[in-house]
Amino acid sequence: MERNIKLSIKYSLISYIIIFVVTLIIRGLTGAEQYQNILSKDIIEIFKLLASAFVQNIGIALLPAIIIGFVFYFYIFPKQSRE
Repeated sequence: MERNIKLSIKYSLISYIIIFVVTLIIRGLTGAEQYQNILSKDIIEIFKLLASAFVQNIGIALLPAIIIGFVFYFYIFPKQSRE
């Protein structure tokens, strides 16, 4: 049972990292025009912009990763133990 919890957390973390990276790439490519004049802004504004983008990407990736972890814990692992 404890092994299943550790594995589901591991799978959640891996899926979170994958989703986060893919989200960063996709949003970076689609929103490239937003960052063209970034060097003309103050350092504080640059950090605010990057922090808000980072927090948005965390929010996007968090829910699917939690769902994937629950699916492994409640559906896939019990199904494997019955077989």
